[in-house]
Amino acid sequence: MHGRALLLGLLLAGGGAAFAADGTPKTAPAAAAAPVAQRPGHAGIASANFLATNAGFEVLVKGGNAFDAAVAVASTLSVVEPESSGLGGGFMATLHIAQGNRNVFIDAREMAPMAVNPKDYLNPDGTPNRDTALKGPLSAGIPGEPAGLVLLARKFGRLPLSASLAPAIRIARDGFKPDPRLLASIKDEQKNLERWPASAAKFLPGGKPPVAGEVWRDPEQARTLELIAEKGDAGFYHGELAQKLVDAMDRAHRVHYIVEAMRRAFRDHNDYLGDPDFVKMPLDMLLSPYYADGLRQSILPDRATPSSMLPHGPAHDPGMHTTHFSIIDQDGNMVGITSTVNYILGSTFVAKGTGVLLNDEMDDFALVPDKPNVYGLLGSKANAPVGGKRMLSSMSPSIVIGKDRSVVIGSPGGSTIITQVLEGILHFIDGQSAQQIVADKRYHHQFLPDVIDVEDGVFDAATSAELAKMGYTLKPREAWGFMNVVTWDHRDNKLDAASDPRRPSGLGKVE
Repeated sequence: MHGRALLLGLLLAGGGAAFAADGTPKTAPAAAAAPVAQRPGHAGIASANFLATNAGFEVLVKGGNAFDAAVAVASTLSVVEPESSGLGGGFMATLHIAQGNRNVFIDAREMAPMAVNPKDYLNPDGTPNRDTALKGPLSAGIPGEPAGLVLLARKFGRLPLSASLAPAIRIARDGFKPDPRLLASIKDEQKNLERWPASAAKFLPGGKPPVAGEVWRDPEQARTLELIAEKGDAGFYHGELAQKLVDAMDRAHRVHYIVEAMRRAFRDHNDYLGDPDFVKMPLDMLLSPYYADGLRQSILPDRATPSSMLPHGPAHDPGMHTTHFSIIDQDGNMVGITSTVNYILGSTFVAKGTGVLLNDEMDDFALVPDKPNVYGLLGSKANAPVGGKRMLSSMSPSIVIGKDRSVVIGSPGGSTIITQVLEGILHFIDGQSAQQIVADKRYHHQFLPDVIDVEDGVFDAATSAELAKMGYTLKPREAWGFMNVVTWDHRDNKLDAASDPRRPSGLGKVE
């Protein structure tokens, strides 16, 4: 039991050599794992979409390694699974480099914009404004995924970045048939997508959601990927594309704030101003910086404020809108990447001319201490939004290297990621196959609310009764997560790859 407690602690704390997206080490390397003597001779990839898995193998056939394949898989998922991850989001990656027996962790998480103002995410009464934190341009952190992919390719890959991005560029330009989950996500978020012209143009061609069997193309994202392939980091964070992102963020909100200032100025004009020979005007109050600050704080950052004060919108229900993929190549290199735009279809905001769907990671900050975010997690001042700061994350891409077996494992699922990975590693330790690990029923507890979330059938009647007797409350909920696992049995040198059956679009493959 002590070993299992330690495992949960490691998942919560993280470890290994950590790199920011610019490649700067953040912590000292962890103790080296037990050396893996042989090479598997085959490669295994498990991801959330068969097109992404096949893109990874396409790059391996060209002579790439696991890290080149990871770039191919992640960039392809940006095209075919935008509801869960993409260039407008970020990721965390755990790597094992066979040569030299090194372990590395890459933090390509999004960062808060330098000009962030925590008050922009609050209602006038001080409560969190979930619509601002979850939808529209203000909900987006600075994307980390492009920088992370460039770092992954240049520091650890064998192939030019352009070769690893080629499959995603081709699929974005030539088109693909969206899977049922993407179609459902677009339909569910149609009203939000309609709020932003570039989002509607990308996801609602002809003003309607795409239908099953229809070929969907994304030429703007293809061009963005080409710029990254050609110029690396500079293709995204500098120059023409970066200016488009900034302009798209600024234009609507600059007008919004100006109009809201006009609204309040004319209200005061109507209420207070007149001929000073006849009217005593409260000029000291009207010109006071304290009064101006109060007016500023009363402006809702993402929508107009009617004179009668529009009440804030309802909060969204939690979802599981992240992605994870696992790779082991023929040389024994291993990589697990968990990538996200946070909630379903992120901010739903696409900057015109880029094809990039931005994240809504600002909701992962503690906008108000001890108030839950969309996933029900409470936060403290330590996770308050500050310019340049990374928001807290549950992403836990993990690699376990053992004498007899090794595994690359991870999953989406918001706060449930940590418990999913814990349970998956325990199943691995117990000798389960990759298919058994991803299919096993799950349960979850996160301190508050004080309940155990359970999938149907995870406990038998006797176990449920015993837990209830011990004082636990069991709360049934729909299946969650989308685990992707690759295992390597060193005893017979065989790989096994499996994708979670909870979503039919995934593919685990060995060849």
